[in-house]
Amino acid sequence: MPLPFLQEIAAVFPDAQDSLDPTALTVTGKGGLPSWFEVTDLATASMNLVGLMVARLARSAQAAQGVVVDRRLRSDSCSVPLP
Repeated sequence: MPLPFLQEIAAVFPDAQDSLDPTALTVTGKGGLPSWFEVTDLATASMNLVGLMVARLARSAQAAQGVVVDRRLRSDSCSVPLP
């Protein structure tokens, strides 16, 4: 599965390039926010990068490796009801 926006977000953070390992990422779930823009993909990529950076820190503490992000849960947390 392609990971839209991940490279673009990681490019902003110098240390993130060393942490990009797409094989360590698992994206689950289907669906997303109803939008003309790819907000679900953006939210998913953001959390993937956060997860990768946390996993990198955890590896230095001998913790488990790998990151799982649920697309639906991630996009729901970004949903803001309009008045």
